[in-house]
Amino acid sequence: MGLSWEILLSPGHPEATLNRADGQEVWRPAATLTAVAIGESNVELAVSLEGLGLRLGDPVELVVTLIQDEVLIEALPASDTLSFGLKPIG
Repeated sequence: MGLSWEILLSPGHPEATLNRADGQEVWRPAATLTAVAIGESNVELAVSLEGLGLRLGDPVELVVTLIQDEVLIEALPASDTLSFGLKPIG
């Protein structure tokens, strides 16, 4: 699986960093996301489709990971990726 983007949330920080893959497992900061809400057991954030280089109709593959002290705690979905197409609402 070749990932293109990473959204990094760090404990105690009210914003997230949008990183772009640069090859060889290197991530480069691309933007700071300030529309972030962190609850006790959930996180909500907003990033524009344009900011990810996506348009309606594009396919998306998604994986969410929880990493603590550089150890993978959980991945959702547990195997493979969540895949869907971007469709207009309405």
